[in-house]
Amino acid sequence: LLIDHETLFHHRVPEEATDEIRATALFRALEKTGESVLRVGLLPGWRIGKDKKIVYDVSGLGAFGEQLVPFRNIRLKHPNTDAMNMWLEQGQLKPEGNVPMVNGAPARLEEQVEQVAHGFRAMYDFLLAQRDALLAPDSPWQAFRHANVRFVFRATQVYGSLLKQAAQPAYLFDGAEYSLFLERIARAHVQVETKPSCYPLLASERAGLYQLDIPCFAARTDSANLQLEASDASDNGIRHTQHALHITNYFEGPSFERAVARIQSLSPEDRDWQAYIIQISLRARVAAKGADQAPVVAPTASTPAASFIAIEPSRELFVAHALCIANKLRADAFFGDDGSATWLGPQYIPEVERYQLSVLSSSFYDGTTGVGLFLAALACVTGDETWRNLSLTAFHSIRAGLKKEFDELTNLIGIGGTSGVPSALYALVRSGQWLGDESLVEDARAAAQKLTRAQIQANAIFDIIGGSAGAILCLLAVHEATGDAIALARAIECGEHLVNSRVAAHTGHRVWKGVSHYALAGFSHGAAGGAYALLRLAHASKRAEFRAAAEDALEYENALFDAAHNNWPDLRDNLDHTPADLTQPKFMNGWCHGAAGIGMGRLGNLAWMDTPTTRRDIDAALTATRKTLAQAELMTDHMCCGNLGRIELFATAG
Repeated sequence: LLIDHETLFHHRVPEEATDEIRATALFRALEKTGESVLRVGLLPGWRIGKDKKIVYDVSGLGAFGEQLVPFRNIRLKHPNTDAMNMWLEQGQLKPEGNVPMVNGAPARLEEQVEQVAHGFRAMYDFLLAQRDALLAPDSPWQAFRHANVRFVFRATQVYGSLLKQAAQPAYLFDGAEYSLFLERIARAHVQVETKPSCYPLLASERAGLYQLDIPCFAARTDSANLQLEASDASDNGIRHTQHALHITNYFEGPSFERAVARIQSLSPEDRDWQAYIIQISLRARVAAKGADQAPVVAPTASTPAASFIAIEPSRELFVAHALCIANKLRADAFFGDDGSATWLGPQYIPEVERYQLSVLSSSFYDGTTGVGLFLAALACVTGDETWRNLSLTAFHSIRAGLKKEFDELTNLIGIGGTSGVPSALYALVRSGQWLGDESLVEDARAAAQKLTRAQIQANAIFDIIGGSAGAILCLLAVHEATGDAIALARAIECGEHLVNSRVAAHTGHRVWKGVSHYALAGFSHGAAGGAYALLRLAHASKRAEFRAAAEDALEYENALFDAAHNNWPDLRDNLDHTPADLTQPKFMNGWCHGAAGIGMGRLGNLAWMDTPTTRRDIDAALTATRKTLAQAELMTDHMCCGNLGRIELFATAG
């Protein structure tokens, strides 16, 4: 039986965090998840290439099926002939021996979620039942008390990649150039004013790399000291021994004691929480690009048609369901001593359209700001102070960030209308209006004034989700609520950036493109959303060029309309990153892509563009979405790609 010492007895390094950071909900959430099943590398986790197009998963359970990776391999064309030459082939990851196979194909992870969680619970219960035996003095567990285990300071891949790049001719002709290239491992140390506790490891890393080795560090399970490879380093905190160098008390404590404490802390509550994490993580892995385009299938024996029972809608029913969600949020929240709150959940990565389980960001789309907005709306409807207070805790972190670290926050999350800083301004304005809290609105107004032209022009996404179009709508919300002229001026700068960033589409119209080969139709990433934002801006600013750009975008989108499907095609690149096939288009119908979102955009346009074409588009969207909802029992119910986004079309049209 192979025992993975590295996982079972990995030492923990103390977090170098201030008391202010330790008091936050984010810190507490990261502390708990860092000690959960998420830490061991078995659960799915996306890695993204530098081009933001290639995304892959190398985890134990997530690396199924063939995947493209962001590097190329040298291959020979026409080997052993006069025409032989080299070419670069896109790298691929193929299923390894850890992937379970069914009928010669990798098992479908989405069909095994409950089985994996059940197996985890069964093993957890076994360990719980055997806890006393494991902790007994004569337990086999005691054999690991004095073991030597590896400590992973950096991922092996980092060292391997560095050595591979250093072998290029550009760095081998001169020893100084070679040494300077390897000094890249010291970059992180340059960014801090004082030497961190890990600084002494740098000399050992250099020594290993100069020998073309992967630097390796170790520690005994009964010690808090870190063993270093021999080097000529001489820094405070290192003492020489006969065998090696040590950094005394580098870790929080001996890893064996931590493992014993973990066994002692086993409980049914922890088991259920860990199993819940496993389920969410596995489901987030398959909620990937293309999953929202899967055809609807008929109910099966496990999900019989009888389970979908029509219920007469009522205000009380909807509020009751909203209260169920709110109570779940309250139960699952991590609270900080500073008055903040956060949660663990699937996070959307807009560049690659994937979900990954992590502590929530501060965004509106899938972060604490969106949670705060929901809770504020519930407080407004119910009058219950419980939800008002929880809403304010959800907003605590983003409000502090907008005041203290606006530029850093904007550079990190961008200027998008649902994923960027402006989305937080929108949420604060609306929540302030619902809660009667002017301080929320004032925070949004003050933050809008900090947005700079340089930050706006640095945006290259342009759409509602992550770009200038979304920023326009959020800044206009601030302007309409406060009358602030600077918020309007910033919205105009976003509009100018949007107009100036247009390119010629394959139809000849001037529109904006994202990461796909073709300019997209649709509301969240496409022409419908951009046109709606520009029409609203044209009305607020009285500038005709914004309306003209919106009209061109709408003409482009309608040039794509497919009367046979009563829908607009989804022109996103294929999963293998090849352009969409215009002769065999794909279709989707959600708030993000397709008829439902386009219909929402056209409904918004009516105030400034009440034309026969606009009304025709609305009718087409309603017809297509009604058909989609008729077969939507097995579709997801979220806003972006799910049923609620489709339902919103009818709620708005009504």
